[in-house]
Amino acid sequence: MTTVLFNVALLATVGWGLMILLPGWSVTKRLVEWIAFPVAISLIYVVGVAAVLSETGFGVMADFGSAEGVIELLANPNVALIVWIHMSALDHLVGVGIFRDNLRHNVVPIPIQSLLLVLTLLFGPIGFLTYWIVRVARRRGSELAGAGDPAGDVA
Repeated sequence: MTTVLFNVALLATVGWGLMILLPGWSVTKRLVEWIAFPVAISLIYVVGVAAVLSETGFGVMADFGSAEGVIELLANPNVALIVWIHMSALDHLVGVGIFRDNLRHNVVPIPIQSLLLVLTLLFGPIGFLTYWIVRVARRRGSELAGAGDPAGDVA
């Protein structure tokens, strides 16, 4: 069942494709505003967690307390696929956050936003951190230039 859920969760690629390749399209902006893809992937995740817990029981959560326990958990293919869906939902939510924030504050030009979204898709926290650093640097630069704060409050 988790393989089926994994394949369904690949719908996230549609959301990423829209944000990266068609960021100005009204449908993309509407889906991003509704947070449609992260919500859908999160629902798939809930089904997957229920399936894994019905197979393993709640005792499986005790293994999260040590590195060895996590490694053992991830050796289970069903758990590994559910973890991938978990990460996919969160990475997508971060991508939506970058998209929405940049739409509001014009931190970077759209082509740079697309590159940062690809970075977020591939390496979640690195994409987020890069966007955040650029956003803070732009804010600091605007403050030093006395031009106000075009990027809004980040701290």
